[in-house]
Amino acid sequence: MDFDLNCISIICNFVFLIEFDRICVEIFRNEGELLMTSDEEIFKKFQERWSLEKVKKMELKDYTGIGGTNRDDFAYWIESKLDKLGSIRGGSAFKFGIYKRNANNNKENKRGFIDEKDYAWSAKYGNTKEEAFDKIKSYIIKIIELSQQNKLDEIGKIDLWHLYKWKIAFHYQKIENMRIVCIFNEKILQDIAKGENLGENLSTAQIYEKLLGDKIYTLQTMIQEKSMPLWQKYGKNSQEIMENPMQNNLNTQTQKTIPLNQILYGPPGTGKTYETINKALEILVKFKEIDSIPETRKEQNKLFREFKDKGQIAFITFHQSFSYEEFVEGIKPNADNSQNMIYEVQSGIFKEISERALANYQNYNNSQKDTKDSQIDTKRLFQAYALELKQKLDNGESINFLNKMKIQFINFNQNGEVKSIIIGVDKSPIQSLTQEIISRDYPNFKSGKIKAYKDIKPRYESQSQWHGNAIYYFALYEQLKDFEKEFQRENAGATQKIPLKPYILIIDEINRGNISKILGELITLIEPSKRIGNNEELRVTLPYSQETFGVPNNLYIIGTMNTADRSIALLDTALRRRFEFSEIMPDFTLLNKDCEGVDLQKLLESINHRIEFLLDREHTIGHSFFMKIKFINELKEVFAKKIIPLLQEYFYEDYAKIDAVLNGNGMIESKSMQDLGISLNDEFVDNDKKIYKITDSSKWNEKHFQKIYDNTIKLDNTQNNEA
Repeated sequence: MDFDLNCISIICNFVFLIEFDRICVEIFRNEGELLMTSDEEIFKKFQERWSLEKVKKMELKDYTGIGGTNRDDFAYWIESKLDKLGSIRGGSAFKFGIYKRNANNNKENKRGFIDEKDYAWSAKYGNTKEEAFDKIKSYIIKIIELSQQNKLDEIGKIDLWHLYKWKIAFHYQKIENMRIVCIFNEKILQDIAKGENLGENLSTAQIYEKLLGDKIYTLQTMIQEKSMPLWQKYGKNSQEIMENPMQNNLNTQTQKTIPLNQILYGPPGTGKTYETINKALEILVKFKEIDSIPETRKEQNKLFREFKDKGQIAFITFHQSFSYEEFVEGIKPNADNSQNMIYEVQSGIFKEISERALANYQNYNNSQKDTKDSQIDTKRLFQAYALELKQKLDNGESINFLNKMKIQFINFNQNGEVKSIIIGVDKSPIQSLTQEIISRDYPNFKSGKIKAYKDIKPRYESQSQWHGNAIYYFALYEQLKDFEKEFQRENAGATQKIPLKPYILIIDEINRGNISKILGELITLIEPSKRIGNNEELRVTLPYSQETFGVPNNLYIIGTMNTADRSIALLDTALRRRFEFSEIMPDFTLLNKDCEGVDLQKLLESINHRIEFLLDREHTIGHSFFMKIKFINELKEVFAKKIIPLLQEYFYEDYAKIDAVLNGNGMIESKSMQDLGISLNDEFVDNDKKIYKITDSSKWNEKHFQKIYDNTIKLDNTQNNEA
């Protein structure tokens, strides 16, 4: 009987093993479902959907589309459906070369782009949408062929946006032998090359080659052994790595380090103030306040105003009489009270935005701490509450406290911690509610030990049984309890942490003010290493308010400087070493080449070449004077009222040099005494001296402007007489 049972057991086990082996075989045969990872699935699905043959037959409507998440066009696949293997989301849609617009009218063409009702494209690809698409399509086909042939060096020469073309190339590789790493950002790739000692000045193709070497990598081994470790080591934002390990931000402007202090300098009319808006939006993109910089100037200005209204952007123009009291703080009379004039400390624009930035910075840091415990440290809670009150006060809000009592101001110690809240009536502070008493009593208030204001005891022995400000402390505890509920909700868990926000101060014409006078001792505080949050952070006590003051790391300062007013070489050394400088020079390529027969590009280029030889490059003329000019009459107006007066200022009324800049084009008329038929019998008078006048602009024509850049143009006597 035992034998029979053993036999049955052996047979059953044998049958089980056979069946198990059969099941395993079936599993390993099922390549499309159980063995293939999601990465491999989407990789192969894309190669099937957009094979080389299908790309060759692709039409414009297949390449780009609009609306929804069910799109099937090529551009949407590359940007969105393949997002997991290296994201290029965000930024301008011009990254595709051409894209479909959701618009009802044509936009003004500018800066090398062409916009029509339904499509927009980079002008370098063609004058029509058909021409542009054909060229872009030919580039994509070439990328695919080169990728399949493993000729990566040739891909680098193709004129498509860097991240876009390399992501295309990546997805046409052989999945069993990858030669491209799914990191496409050029700056990060260069950081990798430097950090891994691969070499200097390497092309993207060379970096990929050195990273992968001769080893055979599948898609998964490449991700696990190369892409993921390299991105975690060299990626710019560790938080992004946690959320999306293979995140490559499209907008290359956000990949570079944006300086905390920068000055845009150049001649007049080069668009420095215009560029400050773009710089501010770059910072907002970096902090993910906005997804990308809008394409149109109207939309950019709208966003800029929105953040200005929120208090995150402030704009000020310096002038010769601008002072420390206006910029930081000073004592000013209260003109609202004519009977009893009150002199009070008022914050300037720099102090106001610095304090708003600091409040956010401190709240952000506090929110990063573990807030899961139901009990929140009273000191920390009070700090957050007081900072919120201060932000409201800085925004001009009136905060009612109890009956007619209002919050007047917040008192800080040397370390930036809140010492007390000052309350009073009609701007006359009368009571101080200290952090010491609040920390002592608030836990007892929450536990129920303090049920009424009479339970709040004096700090020292006193004849009174309760604290002199007990009624106010009790009211504060009730308000603090309500605040704590909101504070807990906002800070509960990592997903609800307070974001760090950027604050941006734009100082136009920064070189016109006396920096030493305006900033005083605070010029040291704006240094990156001296900002609050760094190891060398500095704080100072302000002279009027006696408040402790420092500049946090989330405050950006952008200045503009007109080099025609003052050379960068003449700037205060203290200012120069604390700012990074970006030169913005005239760009004649942005101008119209045919303004009723006048080539504005050649015109501006010729004028500026002559100014550089006669004066210097810092006094050249910017392109913005000519940006909107379409007709000769508009050009006449600009020359008569802007360009010639500017040249008069540059050359101190030396009309001979002005005429030389204009290439003797008839806008400046000269006469000698002989021409006037007069003589002066005076040994001190130069008989060869000439006098000049500006001719009648209404009589100028296209030849007067063409003469500036074309020496073959001859002005006949009729034209000269008319002029």
